[in-house]
Amino acid sequence: MRFLWAGLFVLSLTSGALAQANGYVRELGFDGNYRPDCWTPLYVHLESTISEPAEYQIQIHQQDLDQDTVVYTRTITLGPQARDNVWVYFQPQPTNDGLPGGTSATPLGDVLKVHLYDKAGKKHIAKLPIQSTVKANSLDTGGSGLGGERAVKVVLVVRETGNYHAQEFANAHGVIEDVLFIPVRLDQTGLPDHALGYQMVDAILWLDGKLNTIRNTPSFGALQQWIRQGGNFAICHQSDRSQLEALIAADMLPVVGKVSPAADAAWAIQLRQKSDLDHILEVLQDTSLALKFNDAAWKAVIKASPSFELAYAQARPDAMVDAWISWNKQGEKEDKTPFIARRAYGMGSVTWVAQELGSGLLNEAPDPTDIPPPIAGTTKPSRPRRTLLTNGWPRLWDKVFGWRNQTRTNGEMEDLKAQNQGPAREAIYQLAANQYPRGGGVDIGKAMIDRATEHGARSTAYVFLVVLFFIIYWVIAGPGSYLYLANKKKKGLSWTVFGASALAATLLTVVLVKVLLRGGAEARHVTLVRLSPDAKAADGSPRFAASMHTRMGLYIPRDGEQTVSVSDPGPERTASVSPYAVHPQWLKDDTDAGFTDTAKYFVDTDPILSGKAASVGFPYRSTLKKIEARWAGSIAEGITGNAAMTPGGISGTLTNKLGRDLSNVYLAFSSGWVDAGERRSSTNDLILFIPNWKNGATIDLGVEASKAKPVIGINGASPGSGTSNVYDRLMPATTDGWSKYLLGDFSGTFGGEVYDKGQSGILRTFPLMGLVDRVGPFRRAQGNDDTRPEPIRRGGREFNVSQLVASGRLIVMAQALDAPVPLPMQVNGGGFESRGTTYYQVSLPLDRSALKPVPQTQPTSQPTTKGVGSTQ
Repeated sequence: MRFLWAGLFVLSLTSGALAQANGYVRELGFDGNYRPDCWTPLYVHLESTISEPAEYQIQIHQQDLDQDTVVYTRTITLGPQARDNVWVYFQPQPTNDGLPGGTSATPLGDVLKVHLYDKAGKKHIAKLPIQSTVKANSLDTGGSGLGGERAVKVVLVVRETGNYHAQEFANAHGVIEDVLFIPVRLDQTGLPDHALGYQMVDAILWLDGKLNTIRNTPSFGALQQWIRQGGNFAICHQSDRSQLEALIAADMLPVVGKVSPAADAAWAIQLRQKSDLDHILEVLQDTSLALKFNDAAWKAVIKASPSFELAYAQARPDAMVDAWISWNKQGEKEDKTPFIARRAYGMGSVTWVAQELGSGLLNEAPDPTDIPPPIAGTTKPSRPRRTLLTNGWPRLWDKVFGWRNQTRTNGEMEDLKAQNQGPAREAIYQLAANQYPRGGGVDIGKAMIDRATEHGARSTAYVFLVVLFFIIYWVIAGPGSYLYLANKKKKGLSWTVFGASALAATLLTVVLVKVLLRGGAEARHVTLVRLSPDAKAADGSPRFAASMHTRMGLYIPRDGEQTVSVSDPGPERTASVSPYAVHPQWLKDDTDAGFTDTAKYFVDTDPILSGKAASVGFPYRSTLKKIEARWAGSIAEGITGNAAMTPGGISGTLTNKLGRDLSNVYLAFSSGWVDAGERRSSTNDLILFIPNWKNGATIDLGVEASKAKPVIGINGASPGSGTSNVYDRLMPATTDGWSKYLLGDFSGTFGGEVYDKGQSGILRTFPLMGLVDRVGPFRRAQGNDDTRPEPIRRGGREFNVSQLVASGRLIVMAQALDAPVPLPMQVNGGGFESRGTTYYQVSLPLDRSALKPVPQTQPTSQPTTKGVGSTQ
């Protein structure tokens, strides 16, 4: 009877808890896609069943690398009888092949466990089941060698009805990565309320979504933060110009939005009609082949529509224009305004397109050459005209996002093959087909990132000591003691001596552990620090907006919970501490099954999401644990000075005020200015390599460039081959210059870690991952039939600064070797010893005023002053 009453009591408590709220998981990542080495958003639906508001805690249970259970938590408030959808964030577990998906027989809910608790996290309210429609598609799953998949770019498309023409990217040639377009509707799932939710995203294309619907919500702040941290954001202009108000107020647009800062200021952006689409056709034409672009569908679209609406605007002084619109072609003076303009925003970029590219007018049109026969005895056509679908869209998106692909769609390759007439045309087709066949995936991230977190020397020494101790113990307790006792005629004491030896060895082991496993915490780390100029301090000294991400192996010679924390971040910025997130592919050769005495610990995301100091209590067993931390804020350390483009090259002086000596310094920038007076003009990217840059030293860019050698080639050099500077162009689809250096040894015989051999201490992975979208795809040389490798950037996608080079910035990339962790971190409230590599990426303005100015004709209602919030 006592058990019955006890059972009824427990049941009553449980029933009361269950009566408060329930819910389910609606979506994982974006449309089920996620990256295992990134923070991942989870969209959860909740329903309150009580008549008063209440706070709850959502918990997500996963495993870390040691197979300890890590619980990610977020506190939310539900109103009375309310129904709500909330975003929660977690890092998918890397163990046991990660989250089950695809053809896995394991239900997703068996591994991804989501629960609802009371606010204190003590009383279980409900298990939140995962809807059967929710999928888990892990990206970048190809192997670390040939035969794996090509890596994938993720582009979120914010739309209502706009078309983004993703199908042409399927099986395209000449792309460095496949592109996955994921549509998002603001009236359905909406967008994450924190930048953590965007870590897997490479770019956002804003078509006809209504930006004003999120203007005063956390989602807009999250979007801003993601762009500042390195996001590539593109927005197409809409007829409703008010949808740009939020971007104008935040000083994000690359064109002048209004004529003054006043709230009621007139629009500087004007809407005009244009009867042709020459500005699009110029972008779509592929000049790399002796093949005229098939523009039949576009001509049909132009014929079917009397005009097209475009925006007429002026570029900001610090913006780069990648494509132009020509007006008044028949006039005495041709008038040009930006079609695609780009501008840096923090470590990211904002691109503005002067036309709504998702418009249905650009999708298709009847074929004007297709004349159906009439129905007998009538003038009515017997069938509808054949519909032509517009083509070449991947090259337009390449231009919009600043990707230097050499894209040829599968349809274009088929057209090229069909036009094969004679040996010359056959040679053209074979050349094109041989240059960019789909290859195998090669991981270029693991050698640079994961191995840097190991405590190699200490671990090796301890293993050697254990082996040596075991050998000595075996010799003494076994044959040594036996031979000694035999010599003394006392073999009967063998077992006694053996037991005494074992006891002595045990005591000695305890003493050795206490002696060896003492001292403070030690870390081996690899850290990425990204810097851009921030508002100056009160005394006029320069400040830099910093975003830091460290991954480390943290050794603490203690047992039990050890607290790792990071200090308060800056306003509207984030700090976090969490277990080390890696792709399950990095564990394929790892035989460590974790600890048998597994523990549970919590990662409270509330401080992360609210911009406060963050901390986690990790379970330790006097050993190593791998963790990661992020911090963003304003710091005094950076690179100061001025840089400018001149007709002869680059000039100016820069001073290293980072507080560290720098090695392997790369300065990357786009040369020249896309000239509005020259149709189809283009720019080269240039890289200046300097072996070393002392702390506090000032370099003259013109002098450093003048004494540099070209990369490789005759009379050339390469980083690490000596003390020479190296200065050369970076052009995609070439077999010389920096492309040859970065990709020349990127052959099918190399696996992920072997590729970056680190000759002379140089890691080519660093500049390659930093400029991957400017390097472009690996082009196979004519007559070379080796399998083409495809780079996979696991763990290193955040290193990409291609969008800043495309935006006209000067990017400084460098390493600080044997440096301490630069983040404001503490272990158990105090400092700790750390050593590792810090990778710096610094974005600096590059003055281009000495070059040929870009002609602009401004709207008649617009003054000649700079736009709202613009700077030189």
